[in-house]
Amino acid sequence: MELIVPHVGSVHSYLQQIKKGLVTEECAPPPPDASLSILHANPHALIEAIDGMRTKKPYWDRGRLVIPPFATETFWLISHRSHEECVVGELALRRQFNTPEIRNIIGDISLGVAPNCRKKGHASRMLKLALNIMAKTHNAPEVLLVCTCTNSVAQRLIIANGGELEEEFREPNHQGMNLRRYRIDLAAT
Repeated sequence: MELIVPHVGSVHSYLQQIKKGLVTEECAPPPPDASLSILHANPHALIEAIDGMRTKKPYWDRGRLVIPPFATETFWLISHRSHEECVVGELALRRQFNTPEIRNIIGDISLGVAPNCRKKGHASRMLKLALNIMAKTHNAPEVLLVCTCTNSVAQRLIIANGGELEEEFREPNHQGMNLRRYRIDLAAT
């Protein structure tokens, strides 16, 4: 297993996992097959969008200009099968928020594991790597993680990694779902 910066060579595997249900909590449902076929035909567009999110550089998405409200570093957890990279999960680290309200609603870290790769410790491994990157690379003293109140798996994962429940709240812009915000003190981990 290896955490990588997304690149064109892994886009096909990533799109296959999206089709199978790889999403992070704040992502919309997988795009329709038509969108996936467009990305298969032009994998550079996906990598350009991911890079634009990392640098907060505006990028084009389906004919409209997107200006990210924060910088997001995206990583893919991959396994090597038959000399081929297989995307197992996706990790997003957010920083440089325009407003603290955005950080409080979506958190600093999100991750998702493909359904066919779950219950193998990948989420725990990815969160540990994320906490290490946030502490050592970004010198963050703490991180916020947000999940839905109904996602007991995410709640257990966050708590097992030092998460303290900070607040349960309802966010109208998040489909009216009840959310939980956890804080992890990186000095204590």
